[in-house]
Amino acid sequence: MFAAPMLASVHMYQNNLSGRLPATLGAAPSLSDLRIFSNQLSGPLLPEFGKNCLLQFLDTSDNRLSGPIPATLCASGKLKHLMLLDNEFEGAIPVELGQCRTLTRVRLSNNRLSGSVPPKFWGLPGVYLLELRGNALSGTVDPAIAGAQNLSKLLLQDNRVTGALPAKLGTLANLQEFKASNNCFSGPLPPSLANLSLLDNLDLSHNSFSGEIPRDFGRLKKLSQLYLSDNHLSGNVPPELGEIIEMNSLDLSNNELSGQCRLYKISAAELDDEKSSWVLTSYHKVDFSEREIVNCLDESNVIGQGGAGKVYKAVVGPQEYGAKVADFGVAKTIGDDPATMSIIAGSCGYTAPEYAYTLHVAEKSDIYSFGVVMLELVTGMKPMAPEIGEMDLVTWVSATIEQNGLESVLEQTLAEQLKDEMCKVLKIALMCVSNLPVSRPPMRAVVTMLLEVKEENKPKLKVAPLAV
Repeated sequence: MFAAPMLASVHMYQNNLSGRLPATLGAAPSLSDLRIFSNQLSGPLLPEFGKNCLLQFLDTSDNRLSGPIPATLCASGKLKHLMLLDNEFEGAIPVELGQCRTLTRVRLSNNRLSGSVPPKFWGLPGVYLLELRGNALSGTVDPAIAGAQNLSKLLLQDNRVTGALPAKLGTLANLQEFKASNNCFSGPLPPSLANLSLLDNLDLSHNSFSGEIPRDFGRLKKLSQLYLSDNHLSGNVPPELGEIIEMNSLDLSNNELSGQCRLYKISAAELDDEKSSWVLTSYHKVDFSEREIVNCLDESNVIGQGGAGKVYKAVVGPQEYGAKVADFGVAKTIGDDPATMSIIAGSCGYTAPEYAYTLHVAEKSDIYSFGVVMLELVTGMKPMAPEIGEMDLVTWVSATIEQNGLESVLEQTLAEQLKDEMCKVLKIALMCVSNLPVSRPPMRAVVTMLLEVKEENKPKLKVAPLAV
């Protein structure tokens, strides 16, 4: 069957297939797309796997495959997606893969790979996701990584990588997530990391970094999560860290730091229609603590209900986040288990678009889902309503507003005096469902903005006197 000369695509994923892969599978001359993930396949990929075919998409993840990664996977020069995660592959990453400039997505995590990463492999120009976590890789991060200008996610956790981080990392203008915890890195934190204007998540915990935290890190205005715990950092905590409005989670524990860091808890927003643009314009410290917020999590604090259940203000997560939107989508799978999730539970229309290619759930995914719930409330429509055809609610709202303006999507039964308030809520919802995760506001900011809308519109609601 696999020797058929015109066989181009093989999809056999999520079955109970076992045993070894047939020798003919990787030699089919027209094969470009092979997806056999989530089975019980074992044994090695043949040494010349991919040599005689036009392989572009390879996903063998979540099996029991072993042995070395074949050096011929990109022999055709067409390979774009390489997903070998959650297997038992061993040995070094082939040097030949460093020549595969067509690669865009690489996931090799949770195997038994060892040795140094080939220098050119760091700098592949088209790769937007490089995931090497959970192996035994060593060596250093090569300065050639400056060539990876499309890189958005760099995940190196749980390896044995050593040395200093190269200053060239600061040239990766598209980098949003950099995680390198539980390695053997040393030396100072590169000040050049402050140039990563889109960086949302930086985790360098459990290493041997030393010296001071660069003051320029305060320029990382999109940074919502910073983990530098369990290093040898010293000196004062830069006060500039407390001025990052987006910051949700900061862990500097188990270092030798001193001084104080004032953290602003919540950002406020100006929602007046007279403004030519709507942005977060100021911030202030509110008069309640996180503990007081948590104590308010009961039935009296339900703030919405969509097609997948009730939505509460927040639920405190394990340790990674300070808060998550609760009781739908992601939160249904959280329970009391702090383990990492590999699947997402939720209704179609609520899931953030980035989940389709990252399979990773973060706080920004919950913000997106909450935004969809708000859109339901102001439009009176479901996320996948029949009246909007094949579009989801987010797409329909965006397209309709572009053509007919904000009020065109509001529920028609709304009282006229409520439209101004609902337009402001609609603007908040649109921020929450931004396609770019780093553009979505943190949940604290969303709550503050909604409270401000409520306060601003209180005087406008007048009760008519009773007739006597």
